[in-house]
Amino acid sequence: MLRPGAHTRAHRHTASGVFHVVRGRGYVVVDGQRHDWADRDFVVLPNWAWHEWVNPSDSEEAILFSVQDRPVLRALGLLREQALETDDGRQ
Repeated sequence: MLRPGAHTRAHRHTASGVFHVVRGRGYVVVDGQRHDWADRDFVVLPNWAWHEWVNPSDSEEAILFSVQDRPVLRALGLLREQALETDDGRQ
């Protein structure tokens, strides 16, 4: 869930994922490119790509369901994560 007005800091990880937008609108910035999403859209997040999620609504939450390979990578000791440390964590 992304609360109204949420804007996550950019980060990247070795996990990839598929996100289904159940409710809401917003966008994700992946490697510096903005991708808008809305109800019933799918978003695919590749591994090791800088990304940040944004819900620009002042009142509506955004609900996304995700399927990720994070648990498998963690179990195999292959999960790595890195936060963007410049520009206040924004791309």
